[in-house]
Amino acid sequence: MPVDPWATTTAQEFPTQEPDTFRRLAQIIAKQKREMFDLRASVLANVSDIVADLRVAVDAIAAATAAAAAAAAAAAAVAATAAAAAATATAASAAATAAVADIAVLVSQQTTGDAKTNDTGASPVALGTSPVDYATVTFTVPAGFTRATVMGTTGIYWGGTGGVTAWVNISGSLGFLQNNSASFSNLFNSNAVNLTGLTGGGTFNVSSRALAWGGAVNAYIVTTATVTYFR
Repeated sequence: MPVDPWATTTAQEFPTQEPDTFRRLAQIIAKQKREMFDLRASVLANVSDIVADLRVAVDAIAAATAAAAAAAAAAAAVAATAAAAAATATAASAAATAAVADIAVLVSQQTTGDAKTNDTGASPVALGTSPVDYATVTFTVPAGFTRATVMGTTGIYWGGTGGVTAWVNISGSLGFLQNNSASFSNLFNSNAVNLTGLTGGGTFNVSSRALAWGGAVNAYIVTTATVTYFR
């Protein structure tokens, strides 16, 4: 007959449980649940703080990016304005240069000049007591010009027994006379005249007009004249 293994071992394999075992087990499980909930709440709180910080950082980055973009746009606008101003200045400078060149051409067309010198030569001339024109220079009026400003000078050196009077004769205008009573001396005089009503191809003269006061006077005479013509 088979032996029942449980007949003599049941009491030994399954000892009687303590009355509060389940209660203590429930308390342990409840504590673990509370700790897990507390841990979850702490983690969630930390995550929320991190997310909030990240949102602040993202907002700050977005604001900084927008500010940088605005600054870049402003800089581009300033650069464009500066480039436009530089282009305008360059164009204005070129226009001014062209205008100056045009004015120079216009001035050169409106005025011109000439200068001449003549003298009585290496031998002296004998001066009389009546005025005579010496060392004459002749100017020809350029085409298109009708006015002129003329400056003339005379220089006389003489030897003899009397004084000398001299004028600068510009196209019939004598100006102021100069006297020197010394027997051996020199004399200088000048005159300036504005001439009008000129015609192209016409001429006018500048000369040294001189006379002796008396006696024998031998003189060397030079005439120098400059002229500016105007339309």
